[in-house]
Amino acid sequence: MTTDVIVIGAGPAGSTAAAAAAKAGLSVLLLDRAMQPAPHLPESWSGETLPLLRGLGVEDVKEAFGAATGVRFLNATGRFGLELTLSRAAGCDLPAVVRLDRSKFDKILVDNAIRQGASYRPLHTVTDVEFAADGSGVKLTAATPAGIAELSARYVIDASGKSALVSRALGTREEPEQQLDPREAVFSHFKPEREHELAVEGTMTIIGITHGYVFVIPMGGGRVGVGVVVGDEHAQRYGGDIESLFWAEVDEAAPLQTLLAGADQLLPVLPALNRRFRATVLAGESYAIAGDAAAFLDPFFCSGIDIAVQAGLFAGQAAVDTLAAPGPEERSAAAARYQEKAGELIKGADAAGDATFADGAHQQLLIGLADPHLPTVLPLAALLQSTLRGSAEEPPGSPRELIGGVREQFSLL
Repeated sequence: MTTDVIVIGAGPAGSTAAAAAAKAGLSVLLLDRAMQPAPHLPESWSGETLPLLRGLGVEDVKEAFGAATGVRFLNATGRFGLELTLSRAAGCDLPAVVRLDRSKFDKILVDNAIRQGASYRPLHTVTDVEFAADGSGVKLTAATPAGIAELSARYVIDASGKSALVSRALGTREEPEQQLDPREAVFSHFKPEREHELAVEGTMTIIGITHGYVFVIPMGGGRVGVGVVVGDEHAQRYGGDIESLFWAEVDEAAPLQTLLAGADQLLPVLPALNRRFRATVLAGESYAIAGDAAAFLDPFFCSGIDIAVQAGLFAGQAAVDTLAAPGPEERSAAAARYQEKAGELIKGADAAGDATFADGAHQQLLIGLADPHLPTVLPLAALLQSTLRGSAEEPPGSPRELIGGVREQFSLL
């Protein structure tokens, strides 16, 4: 039996799309390459799309809101440092104020999709997408613990994130040559042998080293993310050997030695994505693309969660409209409506970095400073300094200009 809709990816976009399509009465299969709750870096969220989630049946999302976030800055020896604690004021329930536990948040959305009628299959990593020549459906190949699974559906929603499976398969993935910034970031995940002061839940640690910094982020379940960020010029000295880059730079950070001694390494050393990309076509007669699979923008300037939830809702509705359409013209019209809606979402998010402080965009930037994420906490002092230097006669410029200046300075390290 062919499923109406297969959704690839169980992040905010995929789970929202699955819930929307299932709630409308379609048979939906939600594929997840992980097992919920999956490890995920924490982040901030504006909460703008909370009413949309509630409309899909999500009621318990506040369980994923953190009460406080700590950011610890240390020098390479660990003998000097600064610790900041961001906590929620009494009566404040805005999720963006402190931090969002993405592992809990994603599981809440997956559980809701299941309640709405979607079938959930974890540990299914899609490796191939093949569309019927007449646009009548799609076949997927997925790797599972039990072996290779062959799946078919009348419609597929690609919410596979940076994997961007459908746009890669169709050749519609567009990637500018320019990097987001002149840095190289590589990371891995570890499970320390014992409790450690650098692995305290809710606290991110940044350790300054000669050519950049090392970050340590507890991810729950005893898992800790460790990453190295250095300027491009310095990274090139390793000739593309990211394993050597990672360990040589980590060795400079003395506080990490006891954390990693005897720790299990859960992932190989991986590079962080440092390029924007987008799919030039976001929908067709048998597919829609949502979330990061549709466009990966600069994460400093936009809330990926809000974009993902809105696009997921639109994609779920596009599946409903397309599969109910009586003919090819109506199916094409449904695809065009999604293309327009999702395109406007991406366009609006991409423009956020060009707004000026004078029109109130500074609020978005300040909210971002509470986000314990790789691109955010390092330039904190530089951003504040730039803001303080600004005046009515000489405005500090747009967020994108400020961040661009900080990133260029980083390349000189």
